[in-house]
Amino acid sequence: MWLPKPNRKRSARRRGLPLAAEIVLIGVILAGAAAAAPPPGETRSTTPPGLHAGDNIPEFSAIDQNGRTQTLAALAGKNGLVLLFFRSADW
Repeated sequence: MWLPKPNRKRSARRRGLPLAAEIVLIGVILAGAAAAAPPPGETRSTTPPGLHAGDNIPEFSAIDQNGRTQTLAALAGKNGLVLLFFRSADW
């Protein structure tokens, strides 16, 4: 099998971004990481926001397709209520 001889005149530096662009990119990444860090003495919560499994949902109201205001208490019966949020692939 024939293989070309390596070109020894070519620089050892890999192809890609110029060095100046790499330095700027690294600076932007480091600046973003510093901005995302909490201030000294503070810690950020690691729990995601919103409701968690088993939490009760807060009281809310919404307007239905007929223009009437519906509340959670009006929709929930003695057996409770199931809210299903379904997003189809064609939205």
